[in-house]
Amino acid sequence: MGLTADGPLGKSKKVTYILSARQSYLQGLFSVLGLPFLPNFIDYQAKVKVDLKGKDNITFLMVGGIDFFRLNTKVNDGITDSVKLKSNKYILGYLPYYSQWNYTFGTVYTHFGENSKTQYFLSRNMLSNTSNKYRNNDESSESNRIFKYNSTEEENKFRVEHSLTQGKWKLLTGGGLEYVQYGVNNNAKVLIPGAPGTPGTVVDVNFASKLNLMKYMAFARTYRTFKSGAMVSFAGRLDGNSFNKNMRNVLNQPTVSVSGSYPLGIDGLYLNGNVGQFFQLPSYTILGYRNNAGDLDNLNRVKYIRNRSVGAGFQYNAGKQTRVTLEGFYKQYAHYPMSLRDSISLGNLGTDFAVVGNEPVSSVNSGKAYGMEFLVQRRSRTGLYGILAYTLAWSYFDDKNGKQIASAWDSRHTISLVGGKKFKRNWELGMKLRMATGRPYTPYDVNRSLNKANWDVRGVALPDYNLLNSERLGVFSQVDMRVDKVWYLKKTSINFYIDLQNVLNKEYVGQETLIAAQNPDGSLITDPGNTLNYKADYIRNATGFLQPTIGLIWDF
Repeated sequence: MGLTADGPLGKSKKVTYILSARQSYLQGLFSVLGLPFLPNFIDYQAKVKVDLKGKDNITFLMVGGIDFFRLNTKVNDGITDSVKLKSNKYILGYLPYYSQWNYTFGTVYTHFGENSKTQYFLSRNMLSNTSNKYRNNDESSESNRIFKYNSTEEENKFRVEHSLTQGKWKLLTGGGLEYVQYGVNNNAKVLIPGAPGTPGTVVDVNFASKLNLMKYMAFARTYRTFKSGAMVSFAGRLDGNSFNKNMRNVLNQPTVSVSGSYPLGIDGLYLNGNVGQFFQLPSYTILGYRNNAGDLDNLNRVKYIRNRSVGAGFQYNAGKQTRVTLEGFYKQYAHYPMSLRDSISLGNLGTDFAVVGNEPVSSVNSGKAYGMEFLVQRRSRTGLYGILAYTLAWSYFDDKNGKQIASAWDSRHTISLVGGKKFKRNWELGMKLRMATGRPYTPYDVNRSLNKANWDVRGVALPDYNLLNSERLGVFSQVDMRVDKVWYLKKTSINFYIDLQNVLNKEYVGQETLIAAQNPDGSLITDPGNTLNYKADYIRNATGFLQPTIGLIWDF
């Protein structure tokens, strides 16, 4: 449910605004569907623009959101299906509850010269995360705590940009400063891997950390167009920060890139190419991690992540209605963070809920990705429109033995088709088709997973990193459809729509979930062959169901 309003403030129309806010109803929907987790979100944005003398203007902007996640602890009330009971108990047993909020607000002053434009940006953004988990979701005793995690990230930014046009050349230069404050309170029981064949050791990792960081950068970009339709662009950027000696020197992480486009003599056909080197700062979670002694554990082990890439391909423009592109690319990653606890690249971690990087790491890992992308975009005067995209790609990161293996993001084939048709009397039909070959996954280490000391802390199965990403899931596909009807009245319009997600009601079957076997009362069963372990059981892991939505948009 949302509301959007915009218009002038006052009679002069020199001050305009736009305001919007949304509130989801997922908690109610998921409760009706009988799911054990209840997500919800609220977000908002506001913008005010003031026109000044000449062409100058100043803009104020604010965006923010609140995201919170509750457990539906009453989901099993009245449930008699043993499979559903078992699945719900497992999810409630390991899934944490969390809340997150964020905001960004700032202002930009724009001054126009004869052939130039200068902009001054001043902004602040903040992100807060809270996540908690107690054994059996019983918070009455601190002894039941599995982990409590609270973190905040605050960034205060100032940036200046100046663009200048001289004939066929355009130049953009600028620089900026950023003051960062990061804080975290971490109390968790963590499994430290032992020798092969052993269950490992559960230890308490408790620390509080505050990190103050000064970041600085400068950049320049120039590009030129030619009468023939060719274009060439050069860009460079220097980044640094105060975290450690290596990162303070901006010459250790210079970003440079060159791109161009050249017409091939056939009307609308171009050859495009690009080559570049780019750097990314590791997450504040990594930078701010402290050991139990209170020291910044990763201080002298991390660097900016480096990506060197090259790409080339063709683009064909058939008037204003059709665009076709075909491009090949190759990317090489270096200085990627690697976990010293599990000896695994953070690039090989999947998409499950987790706090990534809150551990000892070192920037010693490397990887690569390569492939091709094909895109067709079409729109016509008959009301038919669509975009077809196909990607074939390979993605690899080093394992603990230095061997490059398929990463958790190696989907290989990905197809997306979005299209629609506008009909008479303001009817419109839209469709979206998505298909992707399955991503790799790591089989379970059954013996370590079901060790009682481990299971009581983790509540989820442990992967066998000796078989990292050695298996692959099946093909994912989904079809969504939407029908819109709009009525235009004298000073208002009403848009009624029906949205059907997963219209074919297709299931996607994932890796079968290993759990500790349960008695009917929910207590765990000891393995008769190994009294240190729980007995193994498995839950079918299937997602996907037809989800209808009915909506109404009222413009006035």
